[in-house]
Amino acid sequence: MLGLSVLAPTDLSAYELRQWGAASDPREANRLMLRASIVNRASYSQPMPLLRLTLQDRFGGTLGQRDIGPADYLPGSGAQTLLEPGQRADAVIRIVDPGTEAVGFELDVCLPADGGVRCASQLTSARP
Repeated sequence: MLGLSVLAPTDLSAYELRQWGAASDPREANRLMLRASIVNRASYSQPMPLLRLTLQDRFGGTLGQRDIGPADYLPGSGAQTLLEPGQRADAVIRIVDPGTEAVGFELDVCLPADGGVRCASQLTSARP
């Protein structure tokens, strides 16, 4: 009525993220497939989150980081914008094999916030 958009409530801590691992991509040489699942544990619908991918070296240091949108991690369902209560979405992320320097990866759920991005890991690190 006023021409303003209403933002749906969001709770980053209500997303349950499980990393299922990495494997060689059978469709393309020199590529890896990272798999994960996201479940919305909130009692209301939430937007599909961004997934922040962090590649790590053997000491746990960050080699690189990238935010990946739902259109890039949801196979065949890029139009899906909401995750309903209790709904699970299976993510597949294809990346160029980073070589022997990268020995691990970490995923985090994030949402756009105040002109930037806020991630679930920032919530837990802010608590005493």
